[in-house]
Amino acid sequence: MIPPYVTPDERQPTADYWRGLGEKLARGAEAVARHGLAVAWHNHDFEFTPLPDGTRPIDHIFEAGGDAVKFEIDCGWIVRAGADPAAELRRFASRIVAIQTKDTAPLGTKEDDGWAATGDGIIDWATLAPLFRETKVEHIVTEHDNPSDWQRFARRSIDHLKALGL
Repeated sequence: MIPPYVTPDERQPTADYWRGLGEKLARGAEAVARHGLAVAWHNHDFEFTPLPDGTRPIDHIFEAGGDAVKFEIDCGWIVRAGADPAAELRRFASRIVAIQTKDTAPLGTKEDDGWAATGDGIIDWATLAPLFRETKVEHIVTEHDNPSDWQRFARRSIDHLKALGL
């Protein structure tokens, strides 16, 4: 089970808010574990943007959620937040169960809302791919929020991932 998002109206810029979210996710993970399910968090850019106190929401979510809360890491949103996906893959390797190979076009690109097929954007997937193997990844997902040609996006993304040996 992967809750996808916290709306801007719901978000609060405090460590307590994000710890509370991690605690809720942990309670959900405990409730579904007896049914053979797990709970993972899917990130966007805002979880990697520092709060006024300098801490990051993503760290509070996982500290409060403990080992029960897994991670579907979205590399494209991490790059959009100005963070380093390689560092985050290493940091959260033990809880990553899914990796989104979402690619972002160069800053200022308007076409397709600035997203690109995996391998056509600015993310260095050849450097990141070996780090995937250091995680507990079960699924690799290609995603694009607004492709003008979804078939081209899918074909180019899959071909790129296959070329990387994934």
